[in-house]
Amino acid sequence: MMCLSAYAYFSCSITSATNVLTAARYELDITVQDGNAQTVSPQDDGSYLLTGGRYHIELRRAVSDEIAQVGYCRILIPNAADAAQQELVTASVGRIRLPDGTFKQQEPLTLTLVLPDNLKGAVSVKFVAEWGTCAAADRLQEGAEVAVRFDDSLLEQQPAQNEPLQQEQQNEQPQQEQQGEQPDTSDETEQSQTQPQTLTEQDGGTQ
Repeated sequence: MMCLSAYAYFSCSITSATNVLTAARYELDITVQDGNAQTVSPQDDGSYLLTGGRYHIELRRAVSDEIAQVGYCRILIPNAADAAQQELVTASVGRIRLPDGTFKQQEPLTLTLVLPDNLKGAVSVKFVAEWGTCAAADRLQEGAEVAVRFDDSLLEQQPAQNEPLQQEQQNEQPQQEQQGEQPDTSDETEQSQTQPQTLTEQDGGTQ
C-alpha cells in the first residue's frame, strides 16, 4: 500500500507604480515703489524695509507653467515693538473663475500702503503668496488704499497742537512783568532837561 502526499506552495505579490502627489505652488512678482517712484529692493529674506510715507504696490502672478493659476497675497506688518503682526489679505491675482463659469485674467493687482510719518525707523513688511482664493470679507481689491496703524511703541510722540502757543505765552509773561516793574521816568527826564534852561534865563535877567 502506497501513500502519496503532495504539498503546493503559492506566493503572490502585487506591485504598482508610485504616484507622487505634489501640492500646488503659487508665486508672485512684487514691485514696491515709494512716494518718489523709486523702487524699493527686497532684503535677503524677501521682506521690505519701509519707513513713513506712501508706497505703491503691484502684484503679478509669476510667469511659469509649474505654478497654480490663481492665488492671493498675505501682507504681514509688525504692529508693535514686541513683534506682534497685523495681516492684510488681497483679492485673487491670476486666472479667476467667474460665476458664469468663464475665466478672467485678473492682474496686476495694485494698491497703496500709507505708513505714518512719525514712524520710528523702518519696519519689515512681508508679502506671502498663497495658492487658491481668500474668502475674507475685508480682502483688498484693485486700487485699494490702506492707512496702516501702529502701536504707540513704534511711533514718535508728537507735541500737542496748542503746546507751542502755551510756551509762547509763558515766555511773554516774564517780559510783561519786567516791563510793569520799571518806573515811568519820562516826566523826571523832561524836568531835568528844562530846569537848566530856566536857571539860565533867570541869570540872564539879573545881569
